[in-house]
Amino acid sequence: MNNNSETRAKIIETAERLIAQKGAEKTSLADIATSLGISRGTLFYHFPSKAQLIFEITDQHFSQMTHELVKHILAEKDNLDPARLLKMALQVILKADERGTLHLYLIQEAIASDPALRAGFKTKYIEWRGLIASTLSQVLDPAIDTRILSYVLLAVMDGLTIQSLLGIDDIPAAEIAHYLIPTR
Repeated sequence: MNNNSETRAKIIETAERLIAQKGAEKTSLADIATSLGISRGTLFYHFPSKAQLIFEITDQHFSQMTHELVKHILAEKDNLDPARLLKMALQVILKADERGTLHLYLIQEAIASDPALRAGFKTKYIEWRGLIASTLSQVLDPAIDTRILSYVLLAVMDGLTIQSLLGIDDIPAAEIAHYLIPTR
C-alpha cells in the first residue's frame, strides 16, 4: 500500500467488511491485518486501538448514511411531504443491508463494551439528528416540527433496520410512512 491515507482507507474498508460479517467483538486487529496482508505494527501505526478504529468506522458510517439521506431529501425537495419523506428515508435505509448490519454491530460495541465509544456514538447520533432536522427544515412546511420528526425518523430507521436484518418479510415502507404521518 502506497501512502498513509490509502492504507488508512483500506484498513477501514476491511474492518467494516469483517465487522459486518462477524461482529465487532469477534473481529480482532490481527484479523484485519491478516486480511490486508499488512503487519500489526502498520495497523497500530494508523489505529493504536480497536476502539479508535471502531470510532473512525462509526464516524464514516454516520457521514455516509447522512449524505445518502440528505441527497435524497434535497433531490425531492419540490415534491416533498412528510409521509413521502419518511417513505423515502425508510427505503434508503432498508436497502443498505451490509450498512445496516454494520450499524447494529457498532451500536452493540458502543453500548456493551466501551464508554468512550459510547460517548462518540452519542455525539454522532446527535449530529446526525441535527443535520436531518436542519435539512428537513429547508424543505418542509415551517409548521412541522422537524426536530421531533428527526427523532421519529431515527427511531423508525433503527427499528426497521433490525427487522430487515432479521428477515421480516417485505417491510411496507409506504404504509408505515402514511400511518405515522397521515396525508389529508
